[in-house]
Amino acid sequence: MSTRLRDVVVAQHRRLLTVIDRAENSLDDAALRRVRKSVLEHLDTEKTTLFPLAEHVGDGARYGEEEHLVLQFALERLLDAKATRDRATRIRVLRDLFVHHMERTEWVTLQLLERPARMQSPSARAQPRRKAR
Repeated sequence: MSTRLRDVVVAQHRRLLTVIDRAENSLDDAALRRVRKSVLEHLDTEKTTLFPLAEHVGDGARYGEEEHLVLQFALERLLDAKATRDRATRIRVLRDLFVHHMERTEWVTLQLLERPARMQSPSARAQPRRKAR
């Protein structure tokens, strides 16, 4: 995996965290729309760039898909909230989930993808992944 992809993913994580932090300070509809747009764009980017690469590295893609579903659910709950108190709580939950996602992606998935193929076990390279039922 190229360093450029890593840099793009890390930079996108930082930008999205900034968008979430700014929205946490205002909680107005426009800020929440920016959060929605940024989160969905980011999830789509990872789905199309990282997931295909992570398919060959353990459960990286499957775990990433689960994380994305959880983030999407938290985003929907945030956008459905009408009361300011509910919005404040739900954006903090979204932020916490996103920080976990950042750490997982940057420190686990990206590092596994950067590991040379020779360092992976021969059995991991030889066996195709089974699809979940």
